[in-house]
Amino acid sequence: MVFIILQTLLFDTLIGLIPGGSAPFLQTACLVNSLTDGTPAAPALTSLVLWILLPLGIGFWRNRRKEVS
Repeated sequence: MVFIILQTLLFDTLIGLIPGGSAPFLQTACLVNSLTDGTPAAPALTSLVLWILLPLGIGFWRNRRKEVS
C-alpha cells in the first residue's frame, strides 16, 4: 500500500522531470489519462505492461516456483 502511494505521488512526479518524450511511457497516470481524455494508446499500454502485467507475472512465477509455507 505504501509503495502505491509513493509511486503515484513521488515517482510519477520525478519521472515527469525526465527530459525528452519518454516520461508518459513510464508514468502510472498515463493509463487513467488515456481512458478519460482519449490520449494516445501507446504510452498507456507501455505503462500497463510496466506497472501491472510485469509485477503480476513476476509474482505468478515466484508463486509457481517456490512452495508456500
